[in-house]
Amino acid sequence: MKKQTPAQKRQNELLGVLAEITTYIDSQTKNGHVLDPGHFIQKILDIYSIPRQKLANYLGINKSNFSALMSGSRKINFDLALKLAHIFGISAELWLQIQNKNELHRLRQANREEYEKYTLKGLLEQ
Repeated sequence: MKKQTPAQKRQNELLGVLAEITTYIDSQTKNGHVLDPGHFIQKILDIYSIPRQKLANYLGINKSNFSALMSGSRKINFDLALKLAHIFGISAELWLQIQNKNELHRLRQANREEYEKYTLKGLLEQ
């Protein structure tokens, strides 16, 4: 078998991250375990040996906001999703799907009783 070049190896690792993202989006959230977009960004940075601060500077995001993004306490917005798509070749829609899945999960958990009271039966009885 032919040995992979470093570029081929990085490309295959990036495909692995893409597969992990799509699997995560399509899976049920288990035991409240969510993977924030920063988890996947870090994997990509590791593949290319890019320091976090270099990406933050390149995107024009200050250190505290970038740390919040990486930890999941700051959301990916449309603008950032488009920038990440252009940089890493992973669609903006996928970045936003990760964010949306996590936000829905957190909201469901925090307000479970509130949402359970909304039913079709309840609406029809109004």
